[in-house]
Amino acid sequence: MIVWIASYPRSGNTLVRMMLKHCFDVDSYESKPVGVAQGSTRQISGAAILAEAIGQEEWSGDAREFHEKDAVGPSPVCVKTHLPPEDDQPCIYVVRNGRQAILSYYRRSRKSFPAEERTVLELILGCDFYRDWSTHFRAWDPFSRPNTLLLRYEVLVENPECEIDRIRRFIRSQHAAKPWRNPFSRLRDLDTGFFQRGRTVWAPDGLWTCHMERIFWAAHGGLMDRLGYPALNAEKDFIRDPEADYRGLITSVRSLAARVMYERDVLEIAANERLFALRTLTAEKNRLRAERGVRMKALGAEQREIAVRDAANAGLTEAHGPKAAAS
Repeated sequence: MIVWIASYPRSGNTLVRMMLKHCFDVDSYESKPVGVAQGSTRQISGAAILAEAIGQEEWSGDAREFHEKDAVGPSPVCVKTHLPPEDDQPCIYVVRNGRQAILSYYRRSRKSFPAEERTVLELILGCDFYRDWSTHFRAWDPFSRPNTLLLRYEVLVENPECEIDRIRRFIRSQHAAKPWRNPFSRLRDLDTGFFQRGRTVWAPDGLWTCHMERIFWAAHGGLMDRLGYPALNAEKDFIRDPEADYRGLITSVRSLAARVMYERDVLEIAANERLFALRTLTAEKNRLRAERGVRMKALGAEQREIAVRDAANAGLTEAHGPKAAAS
């Protein structure tokens, strides 16, 4: 069977993979095949060292064949993913304070994929391949999805022994967990972009303004309340100049609008190309249909002519039949 290790980006599933490897000697896979680096741990500096730390296994070929084969196997096969669920196989879902996950994802994206130029506002609103934080959580629905273990990043860091025991029972390991030693400090020296500060207590920095907080809470407040993450106090928790906040917000909105306009233009071009192709195919279909009609008409006329000729020949045979018999 497959055990998915799922989360919104930058929420702790790499930490869970390290725990599985260090405590239970359980290896895990990326959801992407070997050769696909973007968005995976294969892209970081010191990837080989990290692969050893998390027990990285590789696979190649067709994803559907890989998943279907492991889904029916008796042993658990752990697979990391940031994608929505594609089956009802067991899952370890890791959630983190949405604000920290988004900011960490923003910083990571800025370093690894600078050409994408995502803004914090875009990530809050879900203008991203992985959609937004709440939508990702609702897609997996770890509160009610069967065979799903919900872990919190903050508890994994602050009280790992408790969560490791929950993991042991979930994967049905028959062996006691080995002592956990978090290799975060050592791995952070390899790539500070991938391994950032690993904070569990939220405090806004210059990127997260009071306006960002209000927008975030309007979009994700329901899930934040349900998970017990507190809101910030706009009067006390932000010290930046309000005018600077407005300028930053305006810049983000303009960037978002420019991206929307660009994507609209790309879609319009693609739609026009497909419409042209559709019209071309329709014209070709009509031409072939007309040619077929002409051929069928000609064939019908030919068949009628043959039928008339055959009937005439049959009449002549009947007319000469008695004479032939008398002679």
